[in-house]
Amino acid sequence: MHHGWSRLREILSVQQRVTATFRQRDGRTLHVRKATVPDPELREIHTMLNLPSNPGGIKAQHRHRQYFRQIIRQ
Repeated sequence: MHHGWSRLREILSVQQRVTATFRQRDGRTLHVRKATVPDPELREIHTMLNLPSNPGGIKAQHRHRQYFRQIIRQ
C-alpha cells in the first residue's frame, strides 16, 4: 500500500464511534457505544498494523436519573 499522508488521513477519517441513548422503564438511561464498520481500505490498514477493525468493541453503560441530577447540580 502506497499512499500519501493526505490520502491516509482521508481513509482513517471514515470510521467513527456512535453513541445511542435509551431511556429504560426503571428510569435508568442506557448508553451504547459502537464503532462503525470500516470500509475495505481501512480494514486493510488495520490488518497491516495488526489492529482490530472494530476498535473499542461495544460498550454499554447504565445510569440512574439521580446520577444525572447530581452532575447537573455540581
